[in-house]
Amino acid sequence: MQMHLTVALLLPLLHVATAKQPHIAFFLTDDLGYNSPGFHNEELNTPHLDALHADGVELLDHHVYRYCAPTRSSFLSGRLPYKLEATRANLNPAQLAAGLHLSYATIGDKLHSAGYSTHQFGKWHAGFFVKEHTPKYRGFNSSFGFLTGGEVQIT
Repeated sequence: MQMHLTVALLLPLLHVATAKQPHIAFFLTDDLGYNSPGFHNEELNTPHLDALHADGVELLDHHVYRYCAPTRSSFLSGRLPYKLEATRANLNPAQLAAGLHLSYATIGDKLHSAGYSTHQFGKWHAGFFVKEHTPKYRGFNSSFGFLTGGEVQIT
């Protein structure tokens, strides 16, 4: 009888363990104000952002640090920005020997260990002084974009 009870209690857990994991896409943008996308400002035409917004979740009460590197490092590590090295200098100049502390697990690490394939696109700006600061060493299977705080466009 106890064996049947144990199996009955474990069956729902087995279903949860084999269920397909949802896809997660998180967009972190610099200098995007509340009225910057079209879904909040009818004077702007942002059809791709509007479509993503229509099928996603809008978080209205989340705020960022005044610099981009602490904001990114905070999202990656789950730590408050003021606890991070990037807060002091925003990882500028780019040659600064700093980055998100290597002892901190990242969301990439956590999702990767949960069986997700993780990918980082666009601006990293969480350190690259040593290779261990870069996305592939911080839990991401791949990275496409740039590692510093900005790119210079030559016209």
